[in-house]
Amino acid sequence: MNLRPSALLLLTVALAACGPPAPPRRLAVVHDLVAELPLADVHRETGLIDFGTPGARRHLREGWSWNEGGGRFGPTIVRGKGERSVVDFWLAAPRPLRAEIRCSAVASEASPQALSVLLNGKALGSLSVSAGGSAFTIDLPENAQVAGTNALTFLQSGGIAWDLLRLVPGPEEAAEPPRAERRHGSSAPALLLPPGTEAGWAYAFAEGGTVSLQGVKSAGPGGGTLQVIAQEEGAAEVILATLPAGSGPRTLDLPGRGARLVRLALRSLPAEGPGLLLLAPAVRGVEGALAAEGPAAPPPTAGRPNVIVYLVDTLRADRVGPYRSGRSITPHLDAFAREATVFLHTVAQAPWTKPSVTSIFTGLGPLLHGVRRVEDKLPPEAVTAAEHFQAGGFSTAAFSTNFHVRVQSGLAQGFGHFDFQPDEAASNQVGSRVLHWLDRRPPGPFFLYVHTIDPHAPYTPPADLRKRFAPDARELAGYDVDLRQIYKLRGDERRKRIAELLPLYDAEVAFADQSFGAFLDALRARGLYEGSLIVFVADHGEELGEHGELGHANDLFQEELRIPLLVKWPGQREGREIRALAQQIDLLPTVLAAAGLPVPSGLAGVDLARIAAAGADPRALWDRTAISHLSYRGREGLSAVHAGWKLVQPQTRELAAGPLLFQLGEDPAESVNRLGDAPVRAAWLRSLLRREEERGRSGLKAQTDVMDAETRKALEALGYL
Repeated sequence: MNLRPSALLLLTVALAACGPPAPPRRLAVVHDLVAELPLADVHRETGLIDFGTPGARRHLREGWSWNEGGGRFGPTIVRGKGERSVVDFWLAAPRPLRAEIRCSAVASEASPQALSVLLNGKALGSLSVSAGGSAFTIDLPENAQVAGTNALTFLQSGGIAWDLLRLVPGPEEAAEPPRAERRHGSSAPALLLPPGTEAGWAYAFAEGGTVSLQGVKSAGPGGGTLQVIAQEEGAAEVILATLPAGSGPRTLDLPGRGARLVRLALRSLPAEGPGLLLLAPAVRGVEGALAAEGPAAPPPTAGRPNVIVYLVDTLRADRVGPYRSGRSITPHLDAFAREATVFLHTVAQAPWTKPSVTSIFTGLGPLLHGVRRVEDKLPPEAVTAAEHFQAGGFSTAAFSTNFHVRVQSGLAQGFGHFDFQPDEAASNQVGSRVLHWLDRRPPGPFFLYVHTIDPHAPYTPPADLRKRFAPDARELAGYDVDLRQIYKLRGDERRKRIAELLPLYDAEVAFADQSFGAFLDALRARGLYEGSLIVFVADHGEELGEHGELGHANDLFQEELRIPLLVKWPGQREGREIRALAQQIDLLPTVLAAAGLPVPSGLAGVDLARIAAAGADPRALWDRTAISHLSYRGREGLSAVHAGWKLVQPQTRELAAGPLLFQLGEDPAESVNRLGDAPVRAAWLRSLLRREEERGRSGLKAQTDVMDAETRKALEALGYL
């Protein structure tokens, strides 16, 4: 077999993955805690929770309705939802405390209402709430309190509207948050901790781990006391030191040994005065990093391969042969997988098309490329994959069938030929147009992007596949009118109707598979298969009732974010499966490196040839992080997948009432929220999300996609508007 130089190099890199995993690099690091304050969990004592106000929502853990009242509508309130409502409040230290509460029974309910109160699971007593309004004072026993987050639980027999909760004695407003402080005549960084506040950081160590301070000083009259607290994952929290103002330099060992997660907290205990100044607080240790981290060196430019990215819209990973348990419905993709590299754990950067495709094109996450909402447009200062290829002398062409991927959305940048024909969107029709371009393309290498949309709702497969997969389905099942009815349904009828859609979705996937197989056959017939880099990927998945929703852009669960990714490097003939984490932002460095083009510095994505060669364990603490973002119809939030765990951090209650933590290896269905029993893991994942948010502050600013009537109508038909 004669291979071109680039193909030979790529095969050499890929075959390295057949050996044992490369050990991680070990790096001695110093973390300046003042500089990393934006990454910290910050807690502050508060004496007042005014129900119904935006600031009170962070205290409402579970069992609460929406905010009501305010202005001419009277006092702000929140109604309890269900039989159990929980309020969180944070204390730096237990002490004599009482809760003053104002609430009233809902007028439509029988009055008065019985109310039982618990603090951290300990019963405090029962009350009777009248419809005219009630005010109560409840002692909060010091032995029932904890230093940290406390849960005040209300068990109610009927509807209760909550107005106010005041902790006495306590500040009327929350304490000022910790902040960086400059000291006159000193270059050492200082952290100001007001009384009743805490800053906490989480770190992943390969070995070692210490925290050091050059000193603890009072920020003014009144003094104060610092507690240095640490917790190794799976162990209890320990107080490493209690240091009064005036303490000198200290270095303290963090708990545990070897590879582990540790959470560190610096807590200023309640006191009179402005608080404490911590001088040069820092964490030191040895951390691991992927041995193959960073983009690969470009192969020689002679004989550069053609690059093809073939995307199937709305394709769940578990419907594709290599990812599927049970009977295969994708024989052509299965055959392709036997000659390609299958990345078994691939995460989409967003659960809907526009931001996810923008991530594929730019190598940036949504917080950095700025395209997050339906009306966003990629700004011209963004540099896309097509622009890189065009500058490198490649012909460039794109074929799209989704209204989110068109000239007006800014995603045509760099394509010499851009075909957008949504009225002929079936994948076999798209394939015919692609082959027409291939047969008439300019000489030389090319970059080709193909975007098909078959599995996207409505679920209307060709008649033969509908008969084969869903012979008993109702005539209108899967069509727009049927889906609109399902969106309005609830309960068993909704579940029953969604179940009827599953074989129709599978039939659409089977049709997409047929078209992809025909496309590969056409490449072989033209001599374009063997020497090309071919990437098969999805933009996102599809929820089919697993968490109560239908479609996508609903949430950040796996059914919407886990996608198939298959890469056939030039000359590759043997299939392999890679368990290491992959994501859409990896595609730009991968295709540029394969084509012999420079890879931009500063990208979070990594050349997948290097990922395959490293053979990293996706559960290792030094493995990579995949971050996804959703901002759609009021549902906003982020998720992070790292080392077999996943955190969903909602930014609005429309997405979720609170954070969700899942251990994906043990709970792939994401049914058990581990937030309460894995606090260190949750803190670590929150810090990873905050790093991405900090990077996003310097990201691109989206322009506005001005949509005409045709576009709005099409997006409405697809369920986006």
